[in-house]
Amino acid sequence: FIIQHNPTPSIQSAGIDAKNGIGNAYINPLRDRSKGRIYRVVYKKADKKSSLTLSKDDVSGLVKALSNDNMFWRLTAQRLLVEKGDQSVFSKLYKLIENEKVDEIGINAAATHALWTLEGLKAFDGKNTSALEIAVKALSHPAAGVRKAAVQVLPKTAGTFETIKKAGLFDDKDFRVRLAAVLATTEMPGSDAIGTELVNMAGKDENFADTWMKNALT
Repeated sequence: FIIQHNPTPSIQSAGIDAKNGIGNAYINPLRDRSKGRIYRVVYKKADKKSSLTLSKDDVSGLVKALSNDNMFWRLTAQRLLVEKGDQSVFSKLYKLIENEKVDEIGINAAATHALWTLEGLKAFDGKNTSALEIAVKALSHPAAGVRKAAVQVLPKTAGTFETIKKAGLFDDKDFRVRLAAVLATTEMPGSDAIGTELVNMAGKDENFADTWMKNALT
């Protein structure tokens, strides 16, 4: 019935004399003391052929895995590429980002992971103009997730603000992209232009009707 140490119920709400014992654990006779706490749930009919063996020495295989339909493998490939630190993959990552195809629910996961891989490889430090151009172009990508990632990885400069504004992301049809654009301005040098844009957004009922957008703008 009870598998976690805390929280200990308050006396006022539970009407009991609640106490903590060794390790700050809540003392209760209903605590499970015979079973483990960590479980691994596995689908018995899973296709084991979908399992991959990823290696830092196989850079091409890692780039290919960024397009895998399983997010675990995509994230693992992204991590290994960043840990490898091999910037020779930049051109391959650019191609993934430039691919504007989306799946049946409007997602292009490979492009999103490619952007974050480039970010992990320090491609957006301002020295790599090709990477910056690719990210700017991604602000107009058909997939909202890619547009959002592009906003997040671009350097937080006055120039980026103008680029985001020109791309229309403060009025993006996807509110998660709008939110990313608003939050990005908090890391940019303050300016009248940013203030004006945020005030204009706050004046729109559709923005203030959204809880997260309202909080971000406030």
